[in-house]
Amino acid sequence: MGSASAGFKRSARQLRTWLDVYATARQLAGSNYSAITTRHPVGALARKIRDAVRKGGSTGVTFALEGAYLSAYAEYELAVRGMIEDSAQHISRRLKPYAKCPDSFKSAHEKGCATILQRMDWDQFAHLTQVQVIGDLQSCLLSASKGDVFCIRPEAISYSDRNFVHSVVQEKISSLGLNSLWPKVAARKEVLSFYGTKNSSIAQQMLTQELDRIVKQRNTIIHRGRTAYTPSDADVRRCLEVFELLLTACEAVVRAYCRAL
Repeated sequence: MGSASAGFKRSARQLRTWLDVYATARQLAGSNYSAITTRHPVGALARKIRDAVRKGGSTGVTFALEGAYLSAYAEYELAVRGMIEDSAQHISRRLKPYAKCPDSFKSAHEKGCATILQRMDWDQFAHLTQVQVIGDLQSCLLSASKGDVFCIRPEAISYSDRNFVHSVVQEKISSLGLNSLWPKVAARKEVLSFYGTKNSSIAQQMLTQELDRIVKQRNTIIHRGRTAYTPSDADVRRCLEVFELLLTACEAVVRAYCRAL
């Protein structure tokens, strides 16, 4: 199985680097250049950065931080989908024939294939063909003995047209046959330590509420109304921390479940 959390951490490092770069540019914009007379190209570039950030003003700051916040969520959702798809493929290799897979797994796979076939013209399914999806579904339904080879369509299980709030993540993980995800996640040491408690019920409440709040703020940025939300540098860094924690803990729980099959 791959590591979705490791992939997210790489992206998170790049996002933090971008935040550091932009914070430095804002510091440059607030600096006094009157005493700097150098004609060296580096000095000219510094003044150019200063002028660009000043020209952008508060709107430029808003765009930069909103972009980082939305990117963090996009990477989180991609990582969750990757974790589900890797786990689904592991289960399909471990449990043969197809009939031995959990009922929730089979139901999600079959309904997901039907959904994909109805939405073949959507961008997220542009890499698939009807022949592929139907062929995968047929191989599963015709799998009768342990030796029969069948192929699942991982996207059928990971796809959701809703944001990945905690209830949707639970629903998608339940499709793998793993129930009660969040109590297991909240009981892990790293989660308890992050929220400064020894009570897993409290940790679960704090983690799931914070996740849902982050997703709500993401939606507020995209669907602008009279009441807008603009993240700060600290907000972006906090959501990266929460996503890293969540993905690391979820992946550990899901891997343990898959190994026990």
